[in-house]
Amino acid sequence: MADNVNSLDFFRATRAEPLQPEGWQDRLAGLDVEARQDWQWEAQRYVADPFVVEAVNVAIALGKPLLVTGDPGVGKTALANAVAWQLGLARPEKFVAKSTSEARDLFYRYDALARFYAIEVSRHLRSADGLSSTAATIETDQSRRFMEPENPRHFIEFSGLGRAILSAHDRTRVSEFLLDGNRDGGSYVHPGESAKSVVLIDEIDKASSDFCNDLLDEFDRLQFGVPEIRTALTPELDGAMRPIVIITSNRERELPPAFLRRCVYAHIEQPKWSDTGERAAPDAYRMENILRLRLPEAAVYSPFTLSVLQLVEAIARRQPGKVPSTAEIIELVRYCEMRDVDWQRPIGDQGELHDYAVIVLSKTETDNGIARKALESVAARGEG
Repeated sequence: MADNVNSLDFFRATRAEPLQPEGWQDRLAGLDVEARQDWQWEAQRYVADPFVVEAVNVAIALGKPLLVTGDPGVGKTALANAVAWQLGLARPEKFVAKSTSEARDLFYRYDALARFYAIEVSRHLRSADGLSSTAATIETDQSRRFMEPENPRHFIEFSGLGRAILSAHDRTRVSEFLLDGNRDGGSYVHPGESAKSVVLIDEIDKASSDFCNDLLDEFDRLQFGVPEIRTALTPELDGAMRPIVIITSNRERELPPAFLRRCVYAHIEQPKWSDTGERAAPDAYRMENILRLRLPEAAVYSPFTLSVLQLVEAIARRQPGKVPSTAEIIELVRYCEMRDVDWQRPIGDQGELHDYAVIVLSKTETDNGIARKALESVAARGEG
């Protein structure tokens, strides 16, 4: 743990520049709306709740996974991108849990069926005396499978935590696990030298209890084996190179107590906002600041933006417990920006935008009706 603390670069609520810039300024300069999908652009503009900031730093210092809960669209997944960007690391390695996920899937997947097929094709080519002529035309990695079906590395793809653990070691220490000593049978390529990573395990509540319980030792050791290649585990990790593991849950089910004890926990609340034009402190966890980092300065406290926040408040009053998410509010304002919104007019006065608001903020027929009534009340409020 001492190694972690001594080398710790703290995560912050906001940061103007990453700790190790890698040319991001050139990519961000002059970007249009469509280009803002770049993960670093979004990560740079992430505004974190101060409590969540402290939880991230505690998890990094203790070398424990961070379990993050919150309503859908509140920014759980985006937190991993923000941590990676701020600490100058590569884009997080992402694993999305499913009801069928097994613990091994978090580290690697082995396609036994594809290997069986490759063996049969190879036998056919050999029996037809066509292997030598086929070899001359083989150039792709997929085609090499038929040439070397006896090598299981062609049929192994490392995922999520497996990639992060391998990258944390110098390539020479894990070359036995890799095809040609530097990659897998999919898209993973080892960086060469050891590199720290952020790992996002998304929606773990969709997986079974067995999935969580089977990961207890793996989270402690951060080692794994690939029996299809060798029986030995990956080498032990230096404390400073431990991946930063961020786990998200929508709380669709309770997670096992033993799993929870292995984690640092944080809950992301919906950000507060003011629909009166009250200015938020620049580093406050407020909706105005989240929008401020994504819109022209003149738009942040404009009549249009304030009216959108009034609309969200009106929906919340009519539908307690089902407030439009942070992501949905951003999407609505962003789409209206693309449609040449007039920032100086409230949304209630721009009838052509009403359907956009209903579409973005509604997910059911009932939501549609509530959103339209809320729009009417916001328009009436503006007239008054």
